[in-house]
Amino acid sequence: MALVAENEEKIIMDPKSGFVVKTRLETGTADPLRRPLTKVFINICSNQHVPLPDHNNESFKPEIVYPLIMNDRWEIPIITSDEREDTDNKGSLSYVYDCFINDKCMSWVQLHKELRQIVTEWCLESVELRFGVRLDRDVVKYPKLSYKGALTSLEVIKDDIQKKSFQNQKQELERLANEKDHLLMLDAVEESKNKVSEVDDSISIFSGGLQGAGKDKPKIQEIDASSYVSKPKKPSIMDISEANKDPVSSVKKLLNFDLRFCNLMDKSKGYQLLITIKSEIKSPNDYQLNYDSNKKSLLLKNLNPQYRTKTESFEIPVPNYIIKENSDCKFAVYFVKETSTLNIFM
Repeated sequence: MALVAENEEKIIMDPKSGFVVKTRLETGTADPLRRPLTKVFINICSNQHVPLPDHNNESFKPEIVYPLIMNDRWEIPIITSDEREDTDNKGSLSYVYDCFINDKCMSWVQLHKELRQIVTEWCLESVELRFGVRLDRDVVKYPKLSYKGALTSLEVIKDDIQKKSFQNQKQELERLANEKDHLLMLDAVEESKNKVSEVDDSISIFSGGLQGAGKDKPKIQEIDASSYVSKPKKPSIMDISEANKDPVSSVKKLLNFDLRFCNLMDKSKGYQLLITIKSEIKSPNDYQLNYDSNKKSLLLKNLNPQYRTKTESFEIPVPNYIIKENSDCKFAVYFVKETSTLNIFM
């Protein structure tokens, strides 16, 4: 439980009933124990203290707001309550959550069916991010209820419900959730490596470090994000001194790279940094990833003849704190085909 300073102003938010979203847990959880398929009720209610969106606070104009939503530039702030246990009509266990939005936002939601569907999805995501659950979208219903259970007030710290604070918390939750997904995939890769090594050591996935050599060099591993089942691919990483520089094919389409760095909060796997690279490439076999020890950079080369690049290789500088003199740096690489994203753990 977080410690609260005595001088911090608290607000009691009494919910104004709106509508109820009914669904169920798609999967269970171990800690705390939640069984799969347990019913879930989300009370989408309102209160004047919840912040308004950053844009267009006085009125809601679909022709203006919907394009902003599509570009992630407009959203309704949501404050989610703690989890409560209740029962359904049959007396079976169910979980209840309150999602608070501003009173004015609720009036917009009640007038616009499309906005109600969007807010429903945002509330589902808010519950998933905060409590680490997965909710089933295929069974979402709107029962004839304005509120499930007895109206329950929520006590919050005033500073915690300001717009900036809310958005930062949401972004942090999303970042941690994405990091958790990547670590789950990494576990799948490691498990696959262990199984494969019993059969053939020549397709080992991980190297001992950036200066490693021989058959233990890492390979780009393709991951099915929906099932976390991996498929070993041919070697794709080598030291630059060993690389054969093939001429770049002349193609029409320019390949664009979306590069992102993420410092990992969870370092239990021995990695500090996650580099993600997204492009039009659909297969790990179309990439060649080299490490240049002189430049202290990763060099990513396109092998797909349908695309061209501005330079022979896309250079990715490796931060100094990752590379330590006279010590190897553990790293792993895998490719998520659903998102066409190359992930490099260092």
